[in-house]
Amino acid sequence: MSDTLAPSTPADADGDGGGRSGRSRIAPFVALGIAAVFALLFFVFARSDSGEAESADTRWLNQPAPDTTGRLAGTGGNTGVPERTWSLAQRSGSWVVLNFFDSTCGPCVAEHPELVDFDAGQDTRGADQIELVSVLWGNDPARSFEYLQENGLDWDVVYDDGSIANVYGVTKVPETWIVDPNGYVRRRYIGEVSAQLLIDTVATFEAPVQ
Repeated sequence: MSDTLAPSTPADADGDGGGRSGRSRIAPFVALGIAAVFALLFFVFARSDSGEAESADTRWLNQPAPDTTGRLAGTGGNTGVPERTWSLAQRSGSWVVLNFFDSTCGPCVAEHPELVDFDAGQDTRGADQIELVSVLWGNDPARSFEYLQENGLDWDVVYDDGSIANVYGVTKVPETWIVDPNGYVRRRYIGEVSAQLLIDTVATFEAPVQ
């Protein structure tokens, strides 16, 4: 009978047993999980950067729109018209499209030609059927107004001191709200809208709530 002990393996010395080999088997699955998370994040960010409008929920949906006022910067892009107060309540009887805009926002600039096309098509739909209003909310409203004037502005522009965006819960532009002739909020779109999307949305509510 021998008193010589068998030498310990490094694993035995650490008290690890088969732990290291177990971890080596798990590692590929961990790596795959991390890769899947990054792929999901990439998809989410790619979607958010695409600028495509998405209908968003709001406590104002199908409810009377909160009355808001702002400083109106001329009418139809005409700086010769004295500034006055704009009020949503005064627009009763017309569809109103409120578009929150900032010229330093890339998606806002990309969206603008669609708004020009939408407004230009008013002649075929009835001049008073839908009123488009740009709400300037952002870093430099004066610069935004100048941009609109230089790029086909032919509708009302309202300077927002933050009160309009606050009551509607706007945190990022572009954002578009559609209010029916009875003053009810019908849609909230976050991201870039198209002229056709606005036309189709209004057409969906041909019989306004009484």
